[in-house]
Order: sequence, then structure tokens, then C-alpha cells
Amino acid sequence: MARLCDCESNADELRETLEKIAAQSARASIIIQRIRHFARCDKLQYAPVRIHDLLDEIADFLNLEAERHAIRIRYDAPSTLPPVLADALQIQQVILNLVRNAIDAMSSDDSVGKIVLAAHLDQKVVEITVQDTGPGLEPGIASQLLHPFFTTKPYGLGLGLPISQTIIEAHGGRLWVTANSGPGVTFHFTLPVARKTDCPENAPANLSIETG
Repeated sequence: MARLCDCESNADELRETLEKIAAQSARASIIIQRIRHFARCDKLQYAPVRIHDLLDEIADFLNLEAERHAIRIRYDAPSTLPPVLADALQIQQVILNLVRNAIDAMSSDDSVGKIVLAAHLDQKVVEITVQDTGPGLEPGIASQLLHPFFTTKPYGLGLGLPISQTIIEAHGGRLWVTANSGPGVTFHFTLPVARKTDCPENAPANLSIETG
């Protein structure tokens, strides 16, 4: 009799777990659809953005969080880079997501980690990179990272990178990941250089970082 009760209890727990998974998957699917709808070109607030200033702000904003995990953040972007045409708040969120992913990847390592934010001009686009010295990726994982709901973390729904990819593609750019020659990985994305007609003299460089 006790064994029968245990089986029924386990079945109830399994059913409840499966129902939670189904509910989370449905909710995640709705989130992805809404983000993709929001990130379409006609929803973005385009303006000239100075990537040098944006990376400086983000590095400063996340330094304390990184230091708690013995991680150093530095940025390497020449101030002479031309501005890109972008929605500053959206690009800010993409970079914050990539940096926080890097912090998560290195937080369990006892050695001092490093994150480098960099940018350089490549013809008509600016390429921005987020490089870390974390554990890297197992073979075959890189191609799956941008798929919705795929995650290497024990928590989360695997939505951050697909959403980031959607935002970058809405800007006419591309997001991808490569393995470093040493430890860690590098995330890359591109943004189009703003034309002179896109750059009024008094246009704001970017938006202040939102903490809420």
C-alpha cells in the first residue's frame, strides 16, 4: 500500500513538473514573439551612437559586479571610430547581456578572469566584440547557442542570445561566436556606420544605462 502511495506521489510530482515546463515554454515562446515584433526596424529609435562612449559606460557600470567574481573588465575602442546608426538602448542591452553571460561563465573559476570589450571599423560597419577567458565551449555547441531555449546554464530559458540576435539583425547587422585561440570565447556583432545625413550636430551619443 505504501509503495502504491509512493508511485502515485511520484506520478503527481512528474505531472506537475511537466506542466510547469510546458507553461514556461509557452511563456518563453510568447516573449520571443513579442521581442521580435518590438525589434522590427519600424519600432527602433535610430540615432547616431558613439560606440567608444557606450563601451566605456558599460565597463564602468559592470565593474563592481565583475570584481565580486575576481573578473576584470576593460575596453579597447578608439575614440576616432565613426558613430553607428542604432537604437542605443537596444544595443546597450545586447552588450550587457553578453558581458553578464561572460561573468556567469567565469564566476565559478578561482583564477582571475578577464573580459575585453573592443570595437573596430570594417569598411561600412563597426564590429564590436566581447571576449572572455572562461571555460570556452564544447565542440558543436557554438552553432546551437543562438537557438531559442538552448542554454548551457543550470537555470534560465535560453532566451538572452536569441533576443540579442534578433535586435542586431533588426539593425542590419550580424551576431556570431568564435572560440579563442586560448581560453574562452568571443562574441562578435556588427552595426552599420551612420551616414553624414544621419548625424545632426547636436544628436545625443547614447542613452544612460537603465538599472531597472
